[in-house]
Amino acid sequence: MSGLLFRLRPIGLALRAASRSWYTLRASLIWQWPVPRHKLTIILDRMHEVPIEDFIDLHTFQPREIRIVIEEYLYQAIKRGFREVRLIHGRGIGVQREIVHSMLKEHLAVISFRDAADRGSTYVLLRSGPPPAASPDAL
Repeated sequence: MSGLLFRLRPIGLALRAASRSWYTLRASLIWQWPVPRHKLTIILDRMHEVPIEDFIDLHTFQPREIRIVIEEYLYQAIKRGFREVRLIHGRGIGVQREIVHSMLKEHLAVISFRDAADRGSTYVLLRSGPPPAASPDAL
């Protein structure tokens, strides 16, 4: 990983490398209430590469990471010109599905979304053009 330049996006704990890939941090946050978001201390556990395709499997992420991962994934998907993507959250008891749907309802880049027939994934129709700027409250 040496030689890559990283930039922390204000929307969350995702680092985008100078290459075409992006990396997501597995991170722990240390909270001292009340504290502004930009002053959170991040403890890095490990990093892993997430390829940008027309789908993403969210099974490997914790529920607390889902919003950050989806935000960065949608940003990258729009940037690469995808019009429809699939978010695989699994059937289970619906925790990740609810997080995904609540976020998609408010996302500026989302035209519409629908459950797949098996209800273990969600199809998302995206706007074309440049990705919308993320608000500081995207977390």
